Amino acid sequence: MSRIHSDVGVRQAGAGDAETVGRIQAELWRDAYADDLPPQALAVSTAEAFAAAWRASLTPPTQPDHALLLAHAGGDVVGLVALGPSEDPDLAGAGAVELLVGGVAVPRRGAGHGSRLLAAATDLTRDRGAGLLTAWVLVSHERTRAFLQGAGFGPDRARRERIVDPDGRTVLEARFAAAIAPDPAAAPRVTDRSPAGDESRDSGVDEA
Repeated sequence: MSRIHSDVGVRQAGAGDAETVGRIQAELWRDAYADDLPPQALAVSTAEAFAAAWRASLTPPTQPDHALLLAHAGGDVVGLVALGPSEDPDLAGAGAVELLVGGVAVPRRGAGHGSRLLAAATDLTRDRGAGLLTAWVLVSHERTRAFLQGAGFGPDRARRERIVDPDGRTVLEARFAAAIAPDPAAAPRVTDRSPAGDESRDSGVDEA
């Protein structure tokens, strides 16, 4: 899969991307939780730890119902989004797909990479026959919520307390959802065009 705009686009990740993905995810983690966690808690989630987890999940045999998409620009990986089946009990049997982690490297925001990732994730969800795409978002992240709402997502009133460090600290998250039409022309869809401030601060779906 690739959505190409000059030297930018979106592609599927492979095992060789694990180190780069780990570095970007660690950066996203620190940026997302800088206001919620003390420095010692932020330091627990390192680039090496994230890379090891991704290396294991991206090495064949991989899970066919999961995917990791990477935004690239000029040969550099600049963002990511991971998808998998929703495990929310109230969506059991709904065939929902969840954005598990997503975001764009801090220095590369504002160039539309977040919108391209979300559009590619929507296409993949549709291709797999799923009709609902969800994301858990930190309630404190107004920019991320605005980005998703501008792309056709809306809050569905579900909330949860998520444990984010070994000491049991929690953050409050809200679930956003978008209905995915089987025919792209049949209903509004996530597009490559985005509102100002389109790049997620880790999208609130911040940990693989």
